[in-house]
Amino acid sequence: MGSRLRAASFVLVLAAVAVACALFVHDSPDGQGIAFDSAHYLSAATNLQQGNGLVVSFTSGFDPLSTPTALAEYGKVPLTHFPPGYPVGLVIADALLPGGLHGAARAIGLVAVALTVLCAWVILRAMGSHVVVAALGALLIGVTPALQRLAMWVLSDAIAAALALCAVAVACLHSGRTRRSSIQLAAGLVAAASVLVRYGGVGGALGAFVLCVDWRTAWRSRWAVAARTVLPSVVAVVAMFAVNALRGAGEARPVAWHPPGSYDATLLFATTGMWTLGNRSNHVLYVASGVLFAVIAVAAWQLRTGRRLGERDDTPEHARPSPARIGVALGVFALTQVLVLLATSTLLDNDVGFDRRLMLPAELAMGLLVVGALAVRPPALLSACALLVLLFARLQVATGPFPQGLAVPHPPSYDAIFDAVATY
Repeated sequence: MGSRLRAASFVLVLAAVAVACALFVHDSPDGQGIAFDSAHYLSAATNLQQGNGLVVSFTSGFDPLSTPTALAEYGKVPLTHFPPGYPVGLVIADALLPGGLHGAARAIGLVAVALTVLCAWVILRAMGSHVVVAALGALLIGVTPALQRLAMWVLSDAIAAALALCAVAVACLHSGRTRRSSIQLAAGLVAAASVLVRYGGVGGALGAFVLCVDWRTAWRSRWAVAARTVLPSVVAVVAMFAVNALRGAGEARPVAWHPPGSYDATLLFATTGMWTLGNRSNHVLYVASGVLFAVIAVAAWQLRTGRRLGERDDTPEHARPSPARIGVALGVFALTQVLVLLATSTLLDNDVGFDRRLMLPAELAMGLLVVGALAVRPPALLSACALLVLLFARLQVATGPFPQGLAVPHPPSYDAIFDAVATY
């Protein structure tokens, strides 16, 4: 890449980050929203700051004991219902920035939006997109309504999805010209960080594995790649469950069998329909979902049969991940999120479903797959025009008044949060 092209690429990606972050700030003038899960995160962060450890000051509906009984019996309620990463992140951000825990949550939300745009740009460039197409595509992903909205709440979903996507982006740098083991380990550690924030982040580890593994090598080499990319996430999950078991009574989800039903399928189709049209009637969303799946199939075929624009034949030892392989990695990333949600709703918590919040990683991955397919065949100008149309349409859906959560005054007191949670 020439110096001028590199400078232009740098300016364009910074502009994309700035626009996505400006939309985030514009649509949340009153700060972060508070939801049911937010109370757990804020309580755990407050207790951690006060030296009480990762505990919450109340019980959830999953704990068999009421809050007064639990506190009287064992003095505290360990945070076992959620991974520890987000409350710990709140404490760290609060120590570095002004504004208290709510300012910390806002900073993390802003980082989630910016990181998503940067990672999308890296992935699209790796797929062969022109610098202008990559910047427009990254901005399109960065203004995803679900990402923007979730980043505006004291919730872990946006930053977890951004970290998982970051693992895939790091793995896209994998080639014979780089220190492969270092790239693999970096991708694995970033994926593990996502898992520590939200369990579904394991999709980032599997996506990174798909990008880094060479199926022509011996089994020993493949297991080594798996150890660097996937094992850190597995260790993180096992460690969290082991620590939760040792901490005793808490608010962990009980294991129970909840067979999947037609509601799960209809919710899945309605949610994927919302990826393009926002909130509409169910019948419209089902049609939109079918059209979207067809578009994804066409995009996957484009990636399978196409090559990067201006691609030259690299020697195998210097080859970068092909567009087709990146598409497969994004597909694995999205499918893993769906399977994690299915397993959770079937075995642990029937309230977990395929809603837009929990399906955010899949939405980002499928958006990148479709946008990346534009880099394979059409001229850059045509791709840029198509993305501009899509960007304009998405901005119409993304912008709007910030939806408030529980009826908690801002800035909320913890008593108000707990009262709202008790009546949620």
